Amino acid sequence: MRNMTPEKAWNEGTNIMTALRIDGAVVRAWLATRLAETVKAVGAKRSLYETTQLTDACDAIIEEFPTLKLEEIAYVFRQLERGKLLPDLYGSFLTRDLMEAFRKYESEVRAPILEKSHEVKDPRHWTERTSEKLDAEFFRPILLTEQDMLDIEKYGKAADDKE
Repeated sequence: MRNMTPEKAWNEGTNIMTALRIDGAVVRAWLATRLAETVKAVGAKRSLYETTQLTDACDAIIEEFPTLKLEEIAYVFRQLERGKLLPDLYGSFLTRDLMEAFRKYESEVRAPILEKSHEVKDPRHWTERTSEKLDAEFFRPILLTEQDMLDIEKYGKAADDKE
């Protein structure tokens, strides 16, 4: 996970909800351990030190960011440790600060990745409009033979006689 870029994490990573279904206890333990390491590395005086605070913060991550991949979470923790996502912590690192860091990650790092993944790769279809396809499909000429025309006329007369 150390050399994982956000793009690679999104494309190849393990979704946190999937991981929780497979082995929830291990995932929660990993999340709490990584969070505790990050808290220690940040070195804020007022921080998440108690076990209940750590587990509450882990639950908040799971609840608010269910589409994150485990590798993305590790990336966010590394960025926090380096002071990149929240450079101004002012001696405090609480759950609200952690949530702010994940929101910032989603808006600044993840959103462009998702936009890029939804881009159309082949621009050839831009030249052909859907309405042109419909025009070609529904308004093409009907080719009828002389016999077809006689049959239609005969059918029309038979319908008029029944009325």
